[in-house]
Amino acid sequence: MQIKVEIDDKELQEEITNIIARKLTASWSVEKNLMKRTIADSVKEVVYSQKEEIINMVVSRASAEIVRKGMPKLIDKMVKD
Repeated sequence: MQIKVEIDDKELQEEITNIIARKLTASWSVEKNLMKRTIADSVKEVVYSQKEEIINMVVSRASAEIVRKGMPKLIDKMVKD
């Protein structure tokens, strides 16, 4: 028994290119996900280790914003009433 299959060279080349592209994309995706997870874990570690300083910084900035933007509105409201 003998089976013969004829495949056009261009078709074969396209199929091989597609297979290689899928393999590269699959491995790249895994590496990208690993990198994203590693970065997230590192950021989480830094945030938890410096939690108090970060909270103080955020509260200071928020207080400044409230004074800068909220105080004029409060004064305008008091003057109108």
